[in-house]
Amino acid sequence: MKQTLLAWAQLFRISNLPTVWTNVLLGVTAAGGPHQGRWELSAFALAAGSLLYAALMVDHDLCDAQRDATERPNRPIPAGRIATRNAYVVAVAIISLSILCILQNPNPGFACWLGILGFGVLYNQTHHKTAWSILFPPLCRVGVIGVGAYTAVGINQTEWPPNAGLVAGSACSLAVYLLIVSCLARKEHKPDSKFKPTHIGWLLSGICLHDAIWLLLLGAPGLAGVAVGCFVLCRVLAKVASPS
Repeated sequence: MKQTLLAWAQLFRISNLPTVWTNVLLGVTAAGGPHQGRWELSAFALAAGSLLYAALMVDHDLCDAQRDATERPNRPIPAGRIATRNAYVVAVAIISLSILCILQNPNPGFACWLGILGFGVLYNQTHHKTAWSILFPPLCRVGVIGVGAYTAVGINQTEWPPNAGLVAGSACSLAVYLLIVSCLARKEHKPDSKFKPTHIGWLLSGICLHDAIWLLLLGAPGLAGVAVGCFVLCRVLAKVASPS
């Protein structure tokens, strides 16, 4: 049982999961907080983002299964620790749960969710084929911030989130950071690269610190502290599941 749980943790790349949480919190905070103080909408957004992230990580390994059999045979699917069929079933199940969560607040936040799904699938399908694929992870993270920001809009309302400028600024800042990380990550497995998977892991965990700085600037020191805690959690989880 322990080895099975470890295999799924590695497949989900759980060490990056706290970065999704801080992205959602940043979106919510930049937009001025959830509509009428309904933090349960933000909780649903956080759950939807987390589940979708996990599903996309499973899809990533399914797309790379043949390549990983040669280059990274210890990954859960090529190593036989998780059956391909089981991975497909779990991916569909958690995407379905993610849809149920995001539909608790039906507004353009769902369009952001669809954007994350679309860009994530495109990345998984193309990241070994074209350098342009590095654009997709930053766009996914912009979508996560958007999902959080739209909890500040009333249910079934279609207007822009409050403080749209702050939301856009924080999203663009994160996108630039992720674009740099994505560029570096493409080099991590090259023999002459100065950037190794461990370095990329630290940079991915740094998403939490990026969000913490923004939360502090937005006047939310408590949430900034939560984001720093998420960074620490990322590094602890990295000992269990590689983030890259």
